[in-house]
Amino acid sequence: MKQQASFDQSRLRPGKLLRLAVGGGLYALAVGQGSFTAQETLLKAQDAPVRTNRWSDPKTWGGHVPGRRDVVVISGKTVILDRNATVAGVVIKSNGVLRFQSSASRTLRSTGNVVVRGQLVMRPDGPTRVHRLIFVDVLERRFVGGGTNPLDSDVGLWVMGAGKLDLLGANRTAWLRTTGGLRVGATSVLLKFGPRGWRVGDEVLIAPTARGDYTPEVSTISAISGARVRLSTGLSKAHPLGPGGERVEIANLTRNVRIEGQDFSHRSHVFIHNTVPVKHTIKNVAIRYMGPRKINPLNGRAEGVLGRYPFHCHINGTNLSGQIYSGIVVRDSGNNGFNAHKSDGITLRDDIVYNWTAKRQDGDGETAGAFTWDVDTETNHSLWDHNLVAYAIPAKITRYGGFQLGSGTGNVIKNSVAFGMWDRSQASGFEWPESNPAGVWGFGTGNVAHNNRHGIFVWQNSSKDHVISNFVGYRNLSAGITAGAYHNCYLYRDTRLAENGRFALHDRALSKDRCGPKFKLRFVRIVMDGGRSRSASALSISRFGSASSQPVLYLDDEFKGYSTAAVLLDGTENANRSPHIDFVHARVGAAGADMRPSDITIINPPAGTVIRIQSQDDAWAKQYTPAKGWVDIPPFW
Repeated sequence: MKQQASFDQSRLRPGKLLRLAVGGGLYALAVGQGSFTAQETLLKAQDAPVRTNRWSDPKTWGGHVPGRRDVVVISGKTVILDRNATVAGVVIKSNGVLRFQSSASRTLRSTGNVVVRGQLVMRPDGPTRVHRLIFVDVLERRFVGGGTNPLDSDVGLWVMGAGKLDLLGANRTAWLRTTGGLRVGATSVLLKFGPRGWRVGDEVLIAPTARGDYTPEVSTISAISGARVRLSTGLSKAHPLGPGGERVEIANLTRNVRIEGQDFSHRSHVFIHNTVPVKHTIKNVAIRYMGPRKINPLNGRAEGVLGRYPFHCHINGTNLSGQIYSGIVVRDSGNNGFNAHKSDGITLRDDIVYNWTAKRQDGDGETAGAFTWDVDTETNHSLWDHNLVAYAIPAKITRYGGFQLGSGTGNVIKNSVAFGMWDRSQASGFEWPESNPAGVWGFGTGNVAHNNRHGIFVWQNSSKDHVISNFVGYRNLSAGITAGAYHNCYLYRDTRLAENGRFALHDRALSKDRCGPKFKLRFVRIVMDGGRSRSASALSISRFGSASSQPVLYLDDEFKGYSTAAVLLDGTENANRSPHIDFVHARVGAAGADMRPSDITIINPPAGTVIRIQSQDDAWAKQYTPAKGWVDIPPFW
């Protein structure tokens, strides 16, 4: 009796052969139209006990080893990839396993999708063994994007249902810092401590740290001894210490488990959509040439394809909660980096994104970050710890961030660094995007942004009590922090901003009335130091939002290293928006003197402007209004 087999041939290109590795035989079917029929024995074979078979053994496939035109289906057995192979696609059924031979370097190339509903295992038994899955001859212009089901046009690695990835490369310290600056021509680097697993031949990335430099250098390790690393070529430029003695970041880009596209013109993607709880192992893996782009016919510009990212966890709910994906390197991406879209509880630790392109050409309300998820959708209880984003490929994108901090609750980012996001007016290391609802992130430990356009760029009108603390932003082209959009309740505190280009801090927001008196917009214990950059003003207040009854509070802040005035308030573009600004216990200049009216330059103030200053010892206070100028008032704080 014949039965219908549940396989949709419409997702296969005509001319391919479908090879089913099931039970003890091979079933080869030419791809045509409609469904195919199979004997009842085929269905029984799919329920057979899992057995181990070698890819190179014709008996595994019923007499013929799959070739370039074959789509391989693995069901009811474990297949060991014991030779390099090229196929037209792989489907691993729920009771099937594809395991790369652990004792050798193996490469599997595919011109079609690899769909995992069972298990894909890549675990080389030593650092000299390399396991590679490479998608070749992919046509990016054919991508459709969107949805939750594999599309033959959108070639990539699809992990579906109860599918499981077991990807474990050799341990390597992801990134660390030097003990000092690096001079031009240097071939030796002394690291803060000896890196684990670094080897001769590994590629390393050296962060840009000089003013006006936004491009990392990449070199190769020629020798290593303890914490001393020797490079194959001398450095082409200097990488000095930061203005506060911040050390230079160095990242290792090499991994021996690799998921790759072919090149910059033939990119693929990774898509994980588990419908049941699954425990993946994804550690020390390189993902390269992923994130396809195609021309948008409406504007003629290249854009990242919706939902086709280098590492995309798509609507997994809590099925991946508690998992840690670490030591992953995403490089040479055309479409963001990591995307955890409605996938709660994931930890990304010691991960790197280098040489990436943001998704869209427009910033407002778009998903555009190396670490991100879809704007206006919530992902919860994520931890991003000790990650690094290095260099965004210039593109016509208005606004993007290395780390784009989206909506949700219980999310934390710490000990992470971003540099090289500089080419557009609103590019930044860390971005709080325009979104609704706005997500409140834990942001209080060890985050650094240097050599970007903006260190932090906030563009939210939120009544929630956001706290940004213990941040360092230096040598960013425009500002260490740009605080917008128009009115919110953010608290910035215990932060150092040094040698940034135009301003240390650009305040483009006022307090939101609904924040209440306790949760006004506040800047507390912020060091704003122009340093050697000698920016015109430490603080710029301009292009701000609508008037508010709550003042913006600057408390215990330090202003120094500027060339003109500590504060510039410019109301030229805000005639109907009256700011209320309080400076309490401000310290000005190298000596830390009290702030005086002469330290504030005021241009075209709106009629309702109010600025107040209170001395460090609370002995006096002054108030400015356009009608009366500066007058003495009683202390108000």
